[in-house]
Amino acid sequence: LPDARSAAAASLGRLRLLGVVFRGGKAQAYLALDKNNVIAHSGDTVFGQFTVDKVTVDAVELRDLQSNTLRRIPVSGK
Repeated sequence: LPDARSAAAASLGRLRLLGVVFRGGKAQAYLALDKNNVIAHSGDTVFGQFTVDKVTVDAVELRDLQSNTLRRIPVSGK
């Protein structure tokens, strides 16, 4: 599993948080991976590889589905 973890860490490292907005009281994260962009809510699976665990004003937490590796991406400027 060390190879899966390092591959997950590499993919998670390429993820960028473009912003967080709130619509109707629900947080949405704008995420980018390489040249792909997505809007996601907590509980969504993005890029076929990650689950969005939590979206807050300060950060987004994502989990790699294969290795269970977690990454917290802070909102820029926070």
